Amino acid sequence: MRHASLRLIRRAEPHAAEPHSADTATIPAPEPAGGGLLRLPAPAAERADDCRIARARETATAAHLGQDRKGAAHRPFLDHLAEVAGMVEGFGGTPEAIAAAWLHDVLEKAHVMTGAELAECFGTPLAAVVEELTDPPGLTQAERDHHQVEVAGQLSPAAALVKICDKISNLRALAEDPPADWTREDLLRHAEVAADVVGRLPEAADVARPAFRQVLGDLRRLALIRGVRAAG
Repeated sequence: MRHASLRLIRRAEPHAAEPHSADTATIPAPEPAGGGLLRLPAPAAERADDCRIARARETATAAHLGQDRKGAAHRPFLDHLAEVAGMVEGFGGTPEAIAAAWLHDVLEKAHVMTGAELAECFGTPLAAVVEELTDPPGLTQAERDHHQVEVAGQLSPAAALVKICDKISNLRALAEDPPADWTREDLLRHAEVAADVVGRLPEAADVARPAFRQVLGDLRRLALIRGVRAAG
């Protein structure tokens, strides 16, 4: 079943020289003289980037279908991927970084393809970014936290930007919709690990640090409120 899905993805991949389909606006016919400027088609490289981002979104949508977030409302996991990809784009990330944002959990949480298959579908550079963002299998939560802190300073620029946007999205979700059984200590532990990771990220993450500090403060305040309620 897994390989069948991959074959579908490959057949759907357009050639870089072909116009993008659904996500590219139709090029209008030339206007009469004096009727305005002629809109030219996007360069082939730009169309190819748009196609790869669209394929990454489609792959992530299929891979994570039916998965929910940890919060009490059980929001779709796809909302998280869309938020991370949107932030990466908004912070000026490259097309490769945007595509990696869509795919950053596909190896770790979806288990529908291997790193080699991801490289075959999207190219080695993009797959390498996703591998950077994937925790080794079989780790406990404490070991995962330690691993993320240890490797944060070694991330590539694309991976660093995706990582900080991932942390922003995670902290925002916990502040807005925390798991029902999480205590003040659970929230604070998650917040402080995220702060440790982000604190070690290279300068490519700097553009998003103010947004991270904002959501970190929001989560710490929520944890304080939970602590007061529990004490009461």
